[in-house]
Amino acid sequence: MDQRGIFGRTMWQSLAMLLVVVFAAVLLGIALLAPLAFPGHTAASPEPVPPSASPGATPSPGATPSPGATPSPGVTPAASPSIPAFPDVSLDATATTGTIYPGDVAVVGGASGSKLLIRFRDVSQVVDPPGIRPSAPGDVFLEATVDVKALSASTFISAWKVFGGEELGAGSAWPTPYLVVPESLEPGQIVIGMLGFEVPPTGEVTILLPGRPGAAARLVLRPASSGPTPSPVAPGGWPVTLDGSVEPIVGPDGTVYEGLAALDSSGHLILDRSLALPGVESTSVAAFGADGTVFVTGQTAAQSTTLIGAFGPDGTLRSGWPVAVDGFVRLFPVPSGGLYVSSWTDGASETRLLGSDGALRASWPSAAGEVVGEGGSLYGLLLETNGLAGHIEVLGADGSRVTGTASDWQAVGVAPNGAVYAWAWDLAAGSDTKVVTTRIAAIDTDGNPKPGWPISIPGSASAPAFGVDGTVYLTLGASGATSSVLALDPTGHTKPGWPAKLPAGYSALSQTGAWHEPDIAEPATPGLNGTLYVAAESADGQSLVTAFDGTGRLKSGWPYRSPAPFTSFGDAIGGYRPETPPLFAPSGSGGLLYLTLRDRIVALSEDGRVAPGWPKTSPVGGDRAGWSSLASTPDGGLVVSIDWYDAGDNGHTMIIRWTVAGDVAH
Repeated sequence: MDQRGIFGRTMWQSLAMLLVVVFAAVLLGIALLAPLAFPGHTAASPEPVPPSASPGATPSPGATPSPGATPSPGVTPAASPSIPAFPDVSLDATATTGTIYPGDVAVVGGASGSKLLIRFRDVSQVVDPPGIRPSAPGDVFLEATVDVKALSASTFISAWKVFGGEELGAGSAWPTPYLVVPESLEPGQIVIGMLGFEVPPTGEVTILLPGRPGAAARLVLRPASSGPTPSPVAPGGWPVTLDGSVEPIVGPDGTVYEGLAALDSSGHLILDRSLALPGVESTSVAAFGADGTVFVTGQTAAQSTTLIGAFGPDGTLRSGWPVAVDGFVRLFPVPSGGLYVSSWTDGASETRLLGSDGALRASWPSAAGEVVGEGGSLYGLLLETNGLAGHIEVLGADGSRVTGTASDWQAVGVAPNGAVYAWAWDLAAGSDTKVVTTRIAAIDTDGNPKPGWPISIPGSASAPAFGVDGTVYLTLGASGATSSVLALDPTGHTKPGWPAKLPAGYSALSQTGAWHEPDIAEPATPGLNGTLYVAAESADGQSLVTAFDGTGRLKSGWPYRSPAPFTSFGDAIGGYRPETPPLFAPSGSGGLLYLTLRDRIVALSEDGRVAPGWPKTSPVGGDRAGWSSLASTPDGGLVVSIDWYDAGDNGHTMIIRWTVAGDVAH
């Protein structure tokens, strides 16, 4: 049986399979990290490499070794009786930075301030290693000899996998002799062994040596198109494949984040952007500030404390951060700067307002926040004891707190112009799903409805969708019985020409999920220039998309009749819960509407026709793959993730970025 090694399995596919093996002095764990297991190894907190680093891959041969660096007798392992000589390097040598090549010697930091020399040599491509079966057809194998020399006494080296292919472990039949680092190294001791990697034929392996973010030394290897020896190359870009099921997050500048990793618009790893927090095993991007600040969170090992970091767009940790908060948190950036933090612990909750410098500005004994609305205030739902409805609570950036009078609101949302709305569904007696009345109101800064509100609608209506002009759209009717869409202006009055009727025999998609949820329809999808899109199905399962203009009239060229069933994503698009429609109209798309179907993604022009370059099908075929998330980019394109399983039932996520024209982004 294959013994898959110390780094586990991930792949950058189609010019984007990237493995980063970090011989780290700084603990940069993310959700995908797996520690390198050495015999007798006990994990401890390694000390960072000195931040000063000199360029160049090979230390100067003329450097004078410091006292204590004399090789101990008999330390050269029998596995390799002869190796190229290491250059003389002093203990105060700075860490190596930049790209290194096979045969170069890099200076890296060990634990407790120690220093090591590391060299990769004799890199080769192996077509059919003994006793190894490829995990996927076409995969190839790379092997390299690694020489490690301790300049001073060192207790251990640590390594973590970030991305890439699969490293074969010590129990595998190949490669031999496998690199095994003892529990401690004596000054001058040399350890030699081999590492082996399985990668797709278009993948690559990046060995990243420790150093300050963006300045580490790295060796990039890729399977050769011809000949036995791989050569250094740059990562290939989209699509990117990662282990497990992940959902990428797209920043306001188009950067794609997954854990600690940041990918640029071409799908390349941004090596100088590290979002690591001290003492935290994994971090994730939680929110973005209006000024480009990237807020990340990570929990301590005991999961009792959350660290919150605020990073600039360039990946620099801002002054005053990170901030520690007890329990689990939700973050709400303030448009003018700063951050609301709602936190929960056992039996207690709290909301804090932090300044842009991380300093505490105000705090309140509740964690009801849902949206940041007008005036930069945090609006939330302060639930009653039954947990089903409650008051509207407004927390001000000046430290104020007001609570609305009504106690029967069930949800809160915010329109693009910052106006806040609350709504609720009144159920029939004895029913958990049948809606008899839908109520909605625009909420003022005192937590109460604005003049002209609330509006009561007989029967079932969807959660609201908001147009950029402040129009409130409600899809009317229970699932399977929807026939029209209502449009309200910001004062609560029905707009001329509305409600607009759906095509005969079609009903808007249902948003009903669990048995105890109200029976309501999916919200509609506002587009550009007052256009409103509605996805609908007939009783026999036929799908279509219809489009109305700002006056409620059917637009020319519509409806579009879908060739395949719709696919919806939970929390993937638009911010609604528990599920969002399969329609997506990002503002930067030039009027395109993206339609997610079971087997393809279609882009429709404003005239209802399929746009040039579309549709797009999944690069991963078969019935064990499917769309898992969708997000827009600032230029109106899409970042799409696809979950799939290989022949060994291992889960993976492929991430691909398409432009408005339907091209893979570069």
